[in-house]
Amino acid sequence: MHAQWTAETFLMGNLIKAATRQLKELAMPFSKMDQDAQEKVLERVHEDISKAVLEAVNVISTGNRIHFRTAVKSVQFVEDEVKVQLTCFNSIEAHHLANKAGGIVMVVLEDGKRYLEVGDALEGEPDQPPLFDTSTAGSGYQEREAA
Repeated sequence: MHAQWTAETFLMGNLIKAATRQLKELAMPFSKMDQDAQEKVLERVHEDISKAVLEAVNVISTGNRIHFRTAVKSVQFVEDEVKVQLTCFNSIEAHHLANKAGGIVMVVLEDGKRYLEVGDALEGEPDQPPLFDTSTAGSGYQEREAA
């Protein structure tokens, strides 16, 4: 539960900062901007928020334990063991790993990309209305389909 609280608190503050920073920098109301300008603002918001969400996902997925990203250089299946060679940046987290040499650690495989999907959130409002009315109200279409 502590990891979830930490992630929520961290995420909420960083999302508020990201959104308000972009709002403060707008020269005109968002609704008055053309579609291209809106999409540029949304892209900047996306960049700011992606950083905050990625960190929150890391906190949640690791239970707020020591964690770091690493590359898997090689995996060898030798008799009844598997030998893995990892490469990572020289960091405090890597030193924590070195302190565990000869001991046992838990390895968690997680791809946070699934939490960063944005769908259509980066699309601005169209500058032009649809060319044709897409409604079928009053056209008799429903009556013909029911017959």
